[in-house]
Amino acid sequence: MPRQFLFELGRAENQESTKAIYPNREELLSDIAKAYKASIIAFYETGCRSIQIDDCM
Repeated sequence: MPRQFLFELGRAENQESTKAIYPNREELLSDIAKAYKASIIAFYETGCRSIQIDDCM
């Protein structure tokens, strides 16, 4: 899903708004990674011990 999310942000109709917030691609990638890490930790802390992330790309 991180790859799909990045793909969607890079679509032609989304590029302008994505670049307005993230002119630096490395910052975008870093924030996506942080968001997924925080989500996984939150699931773990509530007792989830198995997470499957399907990437349709």
